[in-house]
Amino acid sequence: MIEFFTILFFGKTILLTPSEIDIDVGNVVYELPLDEPLVAVSGGASIQIDVTNMLKLDESMTVRQFREVATIRFRGSAILANLIAESATIRLDFDGATSVDENSVRIILEADDIPLDLEFNRLTLETSVPLRQVSVFWKNYSK
Repeated sequence: MIEFFTILFFGKTILLTPSEIDIDVGNVVYELPLDEPLVAVSGGASIQIDVTNMLKLDESMTVRQFREVATIRFRGSAILANLIAESATIRLDFDGATSVDENSVRIILEADDIPLDLEFNRLTLETSVPLRQVSVFWKNYSK
């Protein structure tokens, strides 16, 4: 019950990129500047990358079809994020999870469990597939 109220009052999704960005492949580590530390309110917090601009979506497509397009496009891609605190680094990976609505498609980077007692001051991203015109979000909870 406490977790429910914590999520209700403190849960939020934050846009980390004020404009769309490109993230290149290879030995490039892309560091996103953070205005304030990131803190999880539940262990299922995640980094979400809006990849809508990279996909050819048709208005007649269903949400299920959007999800299939995203899964096929990014299947086998190594996309990861590192949340970095003073005392720990937590790695989040893309394992095929997506979030889809009628206007956007996001791929979800997750970890097994994100500590609730850490403030993450740095965030880095690495990818094996070029990410073009994407937006990056921090969702500090999971239902």
